[in-house]
Amino acid sequence: MRAIIFFSLLAISLGYFSYQIYRRFRLVMHGKPDYRNDHPLERLIFSIKRVLFQQNLKVYPLAVISHAFIMWGFVILTLSSFDMAWYGLFQKHIPFWGTNSGFLLIRNLFLILTTVGALGFLARRLFFKPQWMHNSTNAYMILLHILAIILSEVLYLAFETELFWWVHFLLMFAFFFIIAGSKHLHLIFAPLNVYWHSRLTKGAIRTVDLDLNQEQSCGVKTVED
Repeated sequence: MRAIIFFSLLAISLGYFSYQIYRRFRLVMHGKPDYRNDHPLERLIFSIKRVLFQQNLKVYPLAVISHAFIMWGFVILTLSSFDMAWYGLFQKHIPFWGTNSGFLLIRNLFLILTTVGALGFLARRLFFKPQWMHNSTNAYMILLHILAIILSEVLYLAFETELFWWVHFLLMFAFFFIIAGSKHLHLIFAPLNVYWHSRLTKGAIRTVDLDLNQEQSCGVKTVED
């Protein structure tokens, strides 16, 4: 029964999340086509620098450290949750994963680092807020939700009770609904946006072929533009 409930909730949350991604994909596809598959190696290196090493956030050291901790923590703790779910459902760890001392050490480290990252973002909004940043209830709720997910995993690992196992995964499933309608959907779209970025100089204006003036649209007049 536990497995049925678990996978039903997982399917609902992932289904909703996938639908929201599909909706946004359809909106993007309304735009004009633009060839951006050139220089794949250059684009890959650019993406690695910007996404994995957070190069574009170096102006704000507190933000880059906090963001890096949360981003990498999201990856590591998602892997940890796979094993946590498997063990809770089938009383077995994922081979070479859930019992690997090296991975468990990294997991424990990122439980701490992700907490530091979330607290760092809270401190930034409360005490070191840039003038351009606007605080919102949603921003605080997201950070508190992340901290609650981490705390529920820590409590489960400490006491191994069914209650904290369910709390952890209910919070995880709820997170799919929350980020699907917020700016945090950049978890999915930001890496794609970075890879397929425009290689034109910032502010450059595209040339217009006057011979095709009757067949092309100039400027931005509609959503499709």
